[in-house]
Amino acid sequence: IIALGPLTNLALAIRLEPETVKKAGRIVIMGTAGLGEGNVTPVAEFNIWQDAEAAKIVVDSGLQHIIFVGWDACLGECMLTPGEIQEIYESGELGKFVIDCNKHLLEMNRERFGDNYLDMADPSAVAAALYPECVEDCEKYYCEVDVSAGPSYGAVLVDVNNVTGKEPNVYI
Repeated sequence: IIALGPLTNLALAIRLEPETVKKAGRIVIMGTAGLGEGNVTPVAEFNIWQDAEAAKIVVDSGLQHIIFVGWDACLGECMLTPGEIQEIYESGELGKFVIDCNKHLLEMNRERFGDNYLDMADPSAVAAALYPECVEDCEKYYCEVDVSAGPSYGAVLVDVNNVTGKEPNVYI
């Protein structure tokens, strides 16, 4: 399963048919701030923040192969630069269509980063699912989703140093 948005439907499937979901094997999710900063709050990434309760159900499900491609893994060298975007746009009808489909993301990233960058969040998650060998760093950590009514709502707390002593449950 590749999940590229809020995890509402996946959480519902886990609640209704957990044995069926187990048959899927790996679940690759574009979500979390990973080991970095959030993109809707200082600590929360949009897909998780949008339905943190659903994300909590997924993380707490006991499924063995949940892999989060974090927002932090989709920045920096993974982003399309203004020059690359222009090159794609000018490459033909399909390239123009692809860039036009991302106009809202371009506008949002212009506000965030000061120029036309395209983060490759969803494509990175798809690549991680289809070509796992392209993933350079992936460790399993104990994680939990904050669903409290406070400033860290929607954050995925990643126990990098195993201070809780709890069994790792999610790959980041």
